[in-house]
Amino acid sequence: MSDRKVNIGICALLLVLRAVPVVAVDQTSANFQNFNSSFISTTVKQQSNNFQIIGGVESIVGNVLSNNFGVAHGVPSPQAAPSIPPVIIPSSGGGGGGGGGSGTTTTAEPNNSTSTVPLPTVEYRAWTFKNKGVVHGTRTTQTDQIWVNGSADGVTLIEPVLWEKVLPLFLGMNEVRVQQVRGSDRSNIVIGYPKRRLIGDADDNRFVEDIDISLLTRAWKIYSVDADFNEDGRIDDVDLSLLVAHWGQSY
Repeated sequence: MSDRKVNIGICALLLVLRAVPVVAVDQTSANFQNFNSSFISTTVKQQSNNFQIIGGVESIVGNVLSNNFGVAHGVPSPQAAPSIPPVIIPSSGGGGGGGGGSGTTTTAEPNNSTSTVPLPTVEYRAWTFKNKGVVHGTRTTQTDQIWVNGSADGVTLIEPVLWEKVLPLFLGMNEVRVQQVRGSDRSNIVIGYPKRRLIGDADDNRFVEDIDISLLTRAWKIYSVDADFNEDGRIDDVDLSLLVAHWGQSY
């Protein structure tokens, strides 16, 4: 009879244990906090001074040694960087943008406001992780040249009405000044601002740190363009390697 009671007691205990979510934590932090209202099975060896799990996150197995590691809900990013319309300004007063690099460079002098040359169109990615970017657009069939930053060097005219140029991009905002040239006359200047972001900087705060790992981890299952550091359309170990290679960098 006593054996039967023991068996019934063990079965009841097992049923209770099955209904309780299990969280295994080796806790050495002075102020570890978990704000998750519904526990998700998590195994964490915690040695941070202020580690926090905020909201519901996927299961984590990790040895966290950072002083400010955080896992937080992220907002899914758009699947392509949005385009930014270029700025159109009259080219009157002051000198035009100077060209760069070696070879012969033609400097764009400002034309007067009575120019009859139409404005070119300018298109580019709003931002990229790459150190080069393609700037392109349309022109008129009577165009002799397209000047980019005061020079026609490296600009390709594509028949019948297209043009493009590959530009080196520096970290941060880059200014691109474009004019259409016909004979001795030039259009007003169209200015664009393509941006180059630091590889590994998923939250675009100009520093590769712990939160970028959190965002990359989330993007592993839910694609985010902000964590696709090699811009190949997927989040994988290559992106993780790139983040690690740029760890601690800033500009």
